[in-house]
Parts: sequence; C-alpha cells; structure tokens
Amino acid sequence: MISKLIILAAGQGSRLRPLTENCPKGLVPLHGKPLMEWQIASARAAGITEIAIVCGFQAEKMPFEDVHYFFNPHYASTNMVETLKCARSFWDGGFIASYSDILFEPEMLRQQMKSPHPISVIVDIQWKPYWEQRFENVLEDAETLKMDGEGKILEIGAKPGDISEIQGQYVGLSGFADSAVPELEKFLDHSDCRLTPGSYMTDLLQELISKKICVHSSGFDAGWLEIDSLKDLDLAEKLSDSKHGSILRIKR
Repeated sequence: MISKLIILAAGQGSRLRPLTENCPKGLVPLHGKPLMEWQIASARAAGITEIAIVCGFQAEKMPFEDVHYFFNPHYASTNMVETLKCARSFWDGGFIASYSDILFEPEMLRQQMKSPHPISVIVDIQWKPYWEQRFENVLEDAETLKMDGEGKILEIGAKPGDISEIQGQYVGLSGFADSAVPELEKFLDHSDCRLTPGSYMTDLLQELISKKICVHSSGFDAGWLEIDSLKDLDLAEKLSDSKHGSILRIKR
C-alpha cells in the first residue's frame, strides 16, 4: 500500500489573486486554515506516513512541520511535471502526487492508497453538478476522460468538443506504486519523451497511455473540492463543513 504523499505546491496561483500576491496558493485560507493544512490532516487520517511538499513561489512561508521539503527553482517557467521531478529522491516505495489546491476527505485518499494497479488516478464520475456550480459552461474548464469497461483510461486531458467525451474528471490525485516508479523514471529519462517543462500531470498521464503503459481509474462520487479561483473559494466555503475538528466534510 502506498504511504507517501507529494504535494505539488510550486505555482503562483494567479487566478486566486490578490490572495496569492504574497503567499503560495496552498496557503490561501478556508474556514480560517490554509488549504494544505486541511489536506495534510486528511492525509494523516487516511494513514499516509510521509509527506513531501515541493515549493517554489514564496517557499520560505511554508509553515508545516514533520514534512519533507523540496524546491523547484524554475517554478515561474515550469509546471507540474517538472515540480514532481524535483522530489525524485522521495519516489522510492511509491507515492501519490496531489495538487496543492484540492481538498479531499480521507476515504478518497485511502482508496488511492489501496489501488491494485501500478498507476492509478482518482476520477469524479459525478463531476457535472459540481462543474455547473463553478462555470457557466461546463465545458469551459473540463477535460476529456475516456475509459474502457474495466476502468482503464484511454484518453485524458484534452479539450472536449462535446460532453460525451467526458466520463469523469481527474481530481488531481495520481498514484504510482513501488513497481511503477522504475517505469516512470525510465519513461521520463528516455530520449523520445515529448513532455516539456510546461507539462501538466494530465500530459504525463496521456503520454504514458500513448506508450501503452496502463493507467487505471478509481471512480469516486464527490468527496473533494478544487480551489482554483476566487469563485471556487467562495463555493468551497458553502460546500464544506469545518465543524469536525481537523477534517473538512464535503457537502456536495
């Protein structure tokens, strides 16, 4: 079972300005606590034993103890995949990679930790009602996600032309078991790897799929929130309950 979590927290979070003018996106408060504080609490409750944070913008402001820190010095010109690579020495034994702007209940992470597949991602199969609250047009920020009957992902991360191309939405949690780490390293080091410094996690997943490397989905209904904009933050205040100690309850 995977017991490590890597939080990708190097970005500047421009869509959350002015709240991110002088602090990383993951330190924006929700119900009075930084987003990543809620995230770390859920991870601990799920049974994660080691947490790493890959910093970049305003890295010196990270306040968390009992975590491993890594730094992406090129955070202003790179994206998620390069940030993940900065924590490469932490990959041994397998890991789950998480965006810093998502909130999830512990059970969602437990499902990822116990996945029987070497590479798996959490997918919200009931994504549409949530997107309807976030965007006037649900296709505005949604990405394609196509799966076969056994949950193997066939396509992920493209701009959809029609809602029929979306069988769910990737929530920002990717799991790489110990057995998958050498394959991931070999793929990233190979001379024909087409990923660029600006690549997203969905670009990585799609490239793995294109190389016939299996990526499976773990379906889940709700249990998570994304805070990518000021509107998302307002919505998250309404859709989460902070009356349960250190763990948020998601209402949607």
